[in-house]
Amino acid sequence: MKKYFKLIFGILISIFFIYLSMKNVDFIEVWKSFKQVNFLYYLLIAPLYLSVYYLKTLRWKILLHPLKKISFRNLYPIIWISFMLLIILPARLGEFARAYLIGDKEKISKTSAFSTVVIERILDGCASILLFLIAVIISPQSALAKITFENMPALSRTSEFLFGFFFEIAKNSNNTIDLSFPIINLVYLVSIFYIAALMFVVLLKIFKTHTIAITLKFLFFLPKKIKQKVEKILLSFIQGLEVFSNFKSLLNSILYSLLIWFICGLYTYLMVLSFGIKIDFYIAFIILGFTIIGVMIPAAPGFIGTYHYMTMIAFKYYSIANSNLAASFAWVSWAIGTLPIILGGLYYLKKEKLTIKSIKEHSQEI
Repeated sequence: MKKYFKLIFGILISIFFIYLSMKNVDFIEVWKSFKQVNFLYYLLIAPLYLSVYYLKTLRWKILLHPLKKISFRNLYPIIWISFMLLIILPARLGEFARAYLIGDKEKISKTSAFSTVVIERILDGCASILLFLIAVIISPQSALAKITFENMPALSRTSEFLFGFFFEIAKNSNNTIDLSFPIINLVYLVSIFYIAALMFVVLLKIFKTHTIAITLKFLFFLPKKIKQKVEKILLSFIQGLEVFSNFKSLLNSILYSLLIWFICGLYTYLMVLSFGIKIDFYIAFIILGFTIIGVMIPAAPGFIGTYHYMTMIAFKYYSIANSNLAASFAWVSWAIGTLPIILGGLYYLKKEKLTIKSIKEHSQEI
Protein backbone atom coordinates (compact mmCIF):
# COMPACT_ATOMS: atom_id res chain seq x y z
CA MET A 1 0.00 0.00 0.00
CA LYS A 2 2.87 2.35 0.86
CA LYS A 3 4.32 2.28 -2.66
CA TYR A 4 0.94 3.27 -4.11
CA PHE A 5 0.39 6.13 -1.65
CA LYS A 6 1.99 8.82 -3.86
CA LEU A 7 0.01 7.63 -6.88
CA ILE A 8 -3.30 7.59 -4.99
CA PHE A 9 -2.55 10.98 -3.43
CA GLY A 10 -1.70 12.42 -6.86
CA ILE A 11 -4.90 11.05 -8.39
CA LEU A 12 -6.99 12.63 -5.61
CA ILE A 13 -5.25 15.97 -6.17
CA SER A 14 -5.94 15.72 -9.91
CA ILE A 15 -9.62 14.90 -9.32
CA PHE A 16 -9.91 17.93 -7.04
CA PHE A 17 -8.35 20.28 -9.59
CA ILE A 18 -10.37 18.82 -12.47
CA TYR A 19 -13.49 19.57 -10.42
CA LEU A 20 -12.33 23.15 -9.75
CA SER A 21 -11.52 23.76 -13.41
CA MET A 22 -14.65 22.20 -14.92
CA LYS A 23 -17.42 22.96 -12.38
CA ASN A 24 -18.64 26.09 -14.19
CA VAL A 25 -17.99 24.86 -17.72
CA ASP A 26 -20.56 24.12 -20.42
CA PHE A 27 -19.19 21.04 -22.20
CA ILE A 28 -21.21 21.70 -25.34
CA GLU A 29 -19.60 25.15 -25.64
CA VAL A 30 -16.16 23.61 -24.98
CA TRP A 31 -16.72 21.22 -27.90
CA LYS A 32 -17.87 24.08 -30.12
CA SER A 33 -14.68 26.01 -29.25
CA PHE A 34 -12.57 22.98 -30.10
CA LYS A 35 -14.23 22.57 -33.52
CA GLN A 36 -13.38 26.16 -34.41
CA VAL A 37 -9.63 25.76 -33.83
CA ASN A 38 -7.48 26.59 -36.86
CA PHE A 39 -5.07 23.65 -36.90
CA LEU A 40 -2.98 25.22 -39.67
CA TYR A 41 -1.12 27.03 -36.90
CA TYR A 42 0.19 23.65 -35.75
CA LEU A 43 2.26 23.40 -38.91
CA LEU A 44 4.32 26.20 -37.35
CA ILE A 45 4.05 24.86 -33.80
CA ALA A 46 5.39 21.36 -34.67
CA PRO A 47 8.94 22.43 -35.70
CA LEU A 48 9.11 24.81 -32.71
CA TYR A 49 8.10 21.94 -30.42
CA LEU A 50 10.79 19.66 -31.87
CA SER A 51 13.43 22.40 -31.63
CA VAL A 52 12.87 22.59 -27.86
CA TYR A 53 13.96 18.97 -27.40
CA TYR A 54 16.87 19.49 -29.77
CA LEU A 55 18.05 22.43 -27.64
CA LYS A 56 17.45 20.52 -24.40
CA THR A 57 19.76 17.80 -25.70
CA LEU A 58 22.48 20.32 -26.62
CA ARG A 59 22.24 21.90 -23.18
CA TRP A 60 22.46 18.55 -21.40
CA LYS A 61 25.48 17.69 -23.52
CA ILE A 62 27.22 20.81 -22.13
CA LEU A 63 26.24 19.99 -18.54
CA LEU A 64 27.51 16.40 -18.86
CA HIS A 65 30.77 17.34 -20.59
CA PRO A 66 32.82 17.64 -17.33
CA LEU A 67 31.80 14.06 -16.49
CA LYS A 68 32.28 12.66 -19.97
CA LYS A 69 32.14 13.83 -23.58
CA ILE A 70 28.93 12.23 -24.85
CA SER A 71 27.59 12.44 -28.39
CA PHE A 72 24.30 14.14 -29.22
CA ARG A 73 23.22 10.88 -30.86
CA ASN A 74 23.42 9.03 -27.54
CA LEU A 75 21.67 11.75 -25.54
CA TYR A 76 18.72 12.55 -27.80
CA PRO A 77 16.81 9.25 -27.33
CA ILE A 78 17.28 9.46 -23.55
CA ILE A 79 15.81 12.97 -23.50
CA TRP A 80 12.65 11.72 -25.21
CA ILE A 81 12.37 8.59 -23.07
CA SER A 82 12.88 10.48 -19.80
CA PHE A 83 10.31 13.15 -20.63
CA MET A 84 7.85 10.46 -21.68
CA LEU A 85 8.38 8.72 -18.31
CA LEU A 86 8.03 12.05 -16.52
CA ILE A 87 4.52 12.27 -17.96
CA ILE A 88 3.32 8.68 -17.46
CA LEU A 89 5.01 7.74 -14.16
CA PRO A 90 4.23 9.18 -10.71
CA ALA A 91 6.59 11.01 -8.34
CA ARG A 92 8.62 12.55 -11.21
CA LEU A 93 10.51 9.29 -11.75
CA GLY A 94 11.38 10.43 -15.25
CA GLU A 95 14.06 12.73 -13.78
CA PHE A 96 15.73 9.80 -12.03
CA ALA A 97 15.26 7.63 -15.12
CA ARG A 98 17.38 10.04 -17.16
CA ALA A 99 20.24 9.79 -14.66
CA TYR A 100 19.97 6.00 -14.61
CA LEU A 101 19.83 5.65 -18.40
CA ILE A 102 22.82 7.86 -19.15
CA GLY A 103 24.80 6.45 -16.21
CA ASP A 104 24.19 2.90 -17.35
CA LYS A 105 24.85 3.62 -21.03
CA GLU A 106 27.98 5.74 -20.59
CA LYS A 107 29.32 4.12 -17.38
CA ILE A 108 29.36 7.33 -15.36
CA SER A 109 28.14 8.04 -11.82
CA LYS A 110 24.35 8.07 -11.77
CA THR A 111 24.29 10.46 -8.83
CA SER A 112 26.60 12.88 -10.65
CA ALA A 113 24.45 12.53 -13.77
CA PHE A 114 21.39 13.28 -11.66
CA SER A 115 23.01 16.51 -10.46
CA THR A 116 23.11 17.70 -14.10
CA VAL A 117 19.36 17.04 -14.31
CA VAL A 118 18.87 19.10 -11.13
CA ILE A 119 20.95 21.95 -12.60
CA GLU A 120 18.89 21.76 -15.76
CA ARG A 121 15.66 22.01 -13.77
CA ILE A 122 16.98 25.02 -11.85
CA LEU A 123 18.04 26.74 -15.09
CA ASP A 124 14.61 25.98 -16.58
CA GLY A 125 12.91 27.38 -13.50
CA CYS A 126 14.98 30.56 -13.40
CA ALA A 127 14.62 31.20 -17.16
CA SER A 128 10.87 30.54 -17.31
CA ILE A 129 10.08 32.51 -14.15
CA LEU A 130 12.22 35.43 -15.37
CA LEU A 131 10.17 35.62 -18.58
CA PHE A 132 6.97 35.14 -16.54
CA LEU A 133 7.98 37.96 -14.16
CA ILE A 134 8.80 40.36 -17.01
CA ALA A 135 5.43 39.61 -18.64
CA VAL A 136 3.54 40.12 -15.37
CA ILE A 137 5.30 43.44 -14.72
CA ILE A 138 4.55 44.64 -18.27
CA SER A 139 0.90 43.63 -18.04
CA PRO A 140 -1.45 46.38 -16.75
CA GLN A 141 -3.89 43.67 -15.56
CA SER A 142 -1.38 42.35 -13.01
CA ALA A 143 -2.00 45.21 -10.58
CA LEU A 144 -5.60 44.03 -10.20
CA ALA A 145 -5.17 40.29 -10.83
CA LYS A 146 -5.85 38.49 -7.57
CA ILE A 147 -6.91 34.95 -6.69
CA THR A 148 -9.69 35.39 -4.11
CA PHE A 149 -11.09 32.94 -1.58
CA GLU A 150 -14.38 34.34 -0.26
CA ASN A 151 -16.23 33.76 3.04
CA MET A 152 -13.41 31.87 4.72
CA PRO A 153 -13.55 31.19 8.50
CA ALA A 154 -12.09 33.95 10.66
CA LEU A 155 -8.41 33.55 11.59
CA SER A 156 -6.66 33.81 14.93
CA ARG A 157 -4.31 36.75 15.42
CA THR A 158 -1.26 34.54 14.85
CA SER A 159 -2.72 33.02 11.67
CA GLU A 160 -3.80 36.44 10.46
CA PHE A 161 -0.25 37.73 10.99
CA LEU A 162 1.26 34.82 9.05
CA PHE A 163 -1.29 34.93 6.23
CA GLY A 164 -0.79 38.68 6.00
CA PHE A 165 2.66 38.18 4.47
CA PHE A 166 1.11 36.78 1.29
CA PHE A 167 -2.63 37.48 1.39
CA GLU A 168 -4.73 40.61 1.54
CA ILE A 169 -7.32 40.01 4.28
CA ALA A 170 -10.79 41.63 4.23
CA LYS A 171 -13.12 41.03 7.18
CA ASN A 172 -16.85 40.55 6.50
CA SER A 173 -19.77 41.48 8.73
CA ASN A 174 -20.79 37.80 9.14
CA ASN A 175 -17.53 36.96 10.96
CA THR A 176 -15.87 35.52 7.84
CA ILE A 177 -12.98 36.83 5.79
CA ASP A 178 -12.00 37.12 2.13
CA LEU A 179 -8.42 36.17 1.28
CA SER A 180 -6.96 37.77 -1.84
CA PHE A 181 -3.67 36.52 -3.23
CA PRO A 182 -2.08 38.99 -5.71
CA ILE A 183 -0.76 37.21 -8.79
CA ILE A 184 2.54 39.06 -8.50
CA ASN A 185 3.09 37.44 -5.07
CA LEU A 186 2.76 34.01 -6.68
CA VAL A 187 5.52 34.89 -9.14
CA TYR A 188 7.72 36.19 -6.32
CA LEU A 189 7.25 32.99 -4.28
CA VAL A 190 8.21 30.71 -7.17
CA SER A 191 11.16 33.01 -7.96
CA ILE A 192 12.41 32.73 -4.38
CA PHE A 193 12.21 28.92 -4.59
CA TYR A 194 14.38 28.71 -7.71
CA ILE A 195 16.84 31.37 -6.54
CA ALA A 196 17.28 29.49 -3.25
CA ALA A 197 17.86 26.21 -5.14
CA LEU A 198 20.42 27.90 -7.40
CA MET A 199 22.21 29.45 -4.41
CA PHE A 200 22.40 26.05 -2.71
CA VAL A 201 24.08 24.29 -5.64
CA VAL A 202 26.47 27.22 -6.15
CA LEU A 203 27.43 27.15 -2.45
CA LEU A 204 27.75 23.36 -2.67
CA LYS A 205 30.21 23.79 -5.52
CA ILE A 206 32.25 26.67 -4.05
CA PHE A 207 32.14 25.80 -0.35
CA LYS A 208 31.81 22.04 -0.52
CA THR A 209 32.85 21.10 3.02
CA HIS A 210 31.06 23.91 4.82
CA THR A 211 27.83 23.57 2.85
CA ILE A 212 27.66 19.81 3.47
CA ALA A 213 28.40 20.35 7.18
CA ILE A 214 25.63 22.96 7.50
CA THR A 215 23.20 20.76 5.56
CA LEU A 216 23.88 17.83 7.89
CA LYS A 217 23.32 20.08 10.92
CA PHE A 218 19.89 20.95 9.57
CA LEU A 219 19.25 17.19 9.33
CA PHE A 220 20.14 16.62 13.00
CA PHE A 221 16.90 14.67 13.53
CA LEU A 222 17.98 11.89 11.12
CA PRO A 223 19.82 8.73 12.25
CA LYS A 224 23.61 8.74 11.80
CA LYS A 225 23.54 6.10 9.02
CA ILE A 226 21.09 8.14 6.93
CA LYS A 227 23.14 11.33 7.41
CA GLN A 228 26.25 9.45 6.26
CA LYS A 229 24.36 8.34 3.16
CA VAL A 230 23.23 11.93 2.51
CA GLU A 231 26.84 13.10 2.80
CA LYS A 232 27.99 10.43 0.33
CA ILE A 233 25.25 11.43 -2.12
CA LEU A 234 26.15 15.13 -1.87
CA LEU A 235 29.84 14.40 -2.49
CA SER A 236 28.94 12.42 -5.60
CA PHE A 237 26.39 15.08 -6.57
CA ILE A 238 29.13 17.74 -6.54
CA GLN A 239 30.96 16.00 -9.39
CA GLY A 240 28.07 16.94 -11.67
CA LEU A 241 28.41 20.63 -10.77
CA GLU A 242 31.65 21.09 -12.69
CA VAL A 243 29.83 23.16 -15.30
CA PHE A 244 30.02 26.03 -12.76
CA SER A 245 33.81 25.93 -13.16
CA ASN A 246 33.63 26.86 -16.82
CA PHE A 247 32.11 30.28 -17.46
CA LYS A 248 31.58 29.67 -21.18
CA SER A 249 29.73 26.38 -20.59
CA LEU A 250 27.58 27.95 -17.87
CA LEU A 251 26.78 30.96 -20.05
CA ASN A 252 25.83 28.72 -22.99
CA SER A 253 23.59 26.66 -20.70
CA ILE A 254 21.84 29.83 -19.50
CA LEU A 255 21.38 31.11 -23.06
CA TYR A 256 20.00 27.75 -24.20
CA SER A 257 17.55 27.85 -21.25
CA LEU A 258 16.32 31.33 -22.15
CA LEU A 259 15.97 30.33 -25.82
CA ILE A 260 14.07 27.14 -24.90
CA TRP A 261 11.52 29.05 -22.85
CA PHE A 262 11.22 31.85 -25.37
CA ILE A 263 10.31 29.22 -27.99
CA CYS A 264 7.82 27.67 -25.53
CA GLY A 265 6.24 31.11 -25.14
CA LEU A 266 6.17 31.54 -28.91
CA TYR A 267 4.32 28.30 -29.57
CA THR A 268 1.95 29.07 -26.67
CA TYR A 269 1.18 32.36 -28.44
CA LEU A 270 0.52 30.51 -31.71
CA MET A 271 -1.79 28.06 -29.91
CA VAL A 272 -3.79 30.97 -28.48
CA LEU A 273 -4.06 32.46 -31.98
CA SER A 274 -5.28 29.10 -33.31
CA PHE A 275 -8.37 29.54 -31.10
CA GLY A 276 -9.10 32.89 -32.73
CA ILE A 277 -8.04 34.80 -29.60
CA LYS A 278 -6.05 37.99 -30.15
CA ILE A 279 -3.59 38.78 -27.35
CA ASP A 280 -0.40 40.74 -26.81
CA PHE A 281 2.66 38.52 -27.24
CA TYR A 282 3.79 38.86 -23.61
CA ILE A 283 0.48 37.38 -22.38
CA ALA A 284 1.64 34.01 -23.79
CA PHE A 285 4.43 33.99 -21.18
CA ILE A 286 1.89 34.63 -18.43
CA ILE A 287 -0.16 31.63 -19.60
CA LEU A 288 3.05 29.59 -19.81
CA GLY A 289 4.07 30.71 -16.32
CA PHE A 290 0.78 29.54 -14.85
CA THR A 291 1.08 26.15 -16.55
CA ILE A 292 4.61 25.77 -15.12
CA ILE A 293 3.24 26.36 -11.62
CA GLY A 294 0.50 23.86 -12.40
CA VAL A 295 2.94 21.06 -13.24
CA MET A 296 4.88 21.80 -10.03
CA ILE A 297 1.85 20.79 -7.95
CA PRO A 298 1.91 17.07 -7.02
CA ALA A 299 -0.74 15.33 -9.09
CA ALA A 300 -1.54 12.23 -11.11
CA PRO A 301 0.79 11.29 -13.98
CA GLY A 302 0.51 13.73 -16.85
CA PHE A 303 -0.19 16.71 -14.54
CA ILE A 304 -3.89 16.19 -15.21
CA GLY A 305 -6.08 18.72 -13.46
CA THR A 306 -3.40 20.99 -12.05
CA TYR A 307 -2.18 21.97 -15.53
CA HIS A 308 -5.73 22.67 -16.70
CA TYR A 309 -6.78 24.61 -13.62
CA MET A 310 -3.75 26.91 -13.66
CA THR A 311 -4.13 27.51 -17.40
CA MET A 312 -7.74 28.52 -16.85
CA ILE A 313 -6.71 30.76 -13.93
CA ALA A 314 -4.45 32.67 -16.33
CA PHE A 315 -7.36 33.09 -18.77
CA LYS A 316 -9.70 34.21 -15.98
CA TYR A 317 -7.53 36.80 -14.25
CA TYR A 318 -6.14 38.24 -17.46
CA SER A 319 -9.55 38.34 -19.18
CA ILE A 320 -8.27 36.35 -22.15
CA ALA A 321 -11.48 34.42 -22.81
CA ASN A 322 -14.52 32.87 -21.10
CA SER A 323 -14.26 29.66 -19.06
CA ASN A 324 -15.55 27.45 -21.91
CA LEU A 325 -12.92 28.68 -24.35
CA ALA A 326 -10.30 28.52 -21.61
CA ALA A 327 -11.17 24.89 -20.87
CA SER A 328 -10.98 23.99 -24.55
CA PHE A 329 -7.57 25.65 -24.83
CA ALA A 330 -6.31 23.97 -21.64
CA TRP A 331 -7.13 20.47 -22.90
CA VAL A 332 -5.81 21.06 -26.42
CA SER A 333 -2.55 22.63 -25.19
CA TRP A 334 -2.17 19.77 -22.68
CA ALA A 335 -2.61 17.20 -25.46
CA ILE A 336 -0.14 19.02 -27.71
CA GLY A 337 2.37 19.11 -24.87
CA THR A 338 2.04 15.47 -23.81
CA LEU A 339 0.95 13.18 -26.64
CA PRO A 340 3.89 13.84 -29.03
CA ILE A 341 6.46 13.28 -26.28
CA ILE A 342 4.72 10.04 -25.23
CA LEU A 343 4.74 8.75 -28.81
CA GLY A 344 8.34 9.86 -29.35
CA GLY A 345 9.41 8.34 -26.03
CA LEU A 346 7.77 5.02 -26.85
CA TYR A 347 9.47 5.01 -30.25
CA TYR A 348 12.93 5.52 -28.74
CA LEU A 349 12.15 3.08 -25.93
CA LYS A 350 11.59 0.37 -28.53
CA LYS A 351 14.56 1.48 -30.61
CA GLU A 352 16.88 1.34 -27.58
CA LYS A 353 15.42 -2.06 -26.59
CA LEU A 354 14.38 -0.87 -23.13
CA THR A 355 11.32 -1.53 -20.98
CA ILE A 356 9.46 0.87 -18.70
CA LYS A 357 9.38 -1.74 -15.92
CA SER A 358 13.15 -2.19 -15.90
CA ILE A 359 13.85 1.56 -16.03
CA LYS A 360 11.37 2.22 -13.22
CA GLU A 361 12.93 -0.42 -10.95
CA HIS A 362 16.49 0.83 -11.46
CA SER A 363 15.57 4.53 -11.29
CA GLN A 364 14.14 4.09 -7.79
CA GLU A 365 17.58 3.00 -6.61
CA ILE A 366 19.17 6.40 -7.31
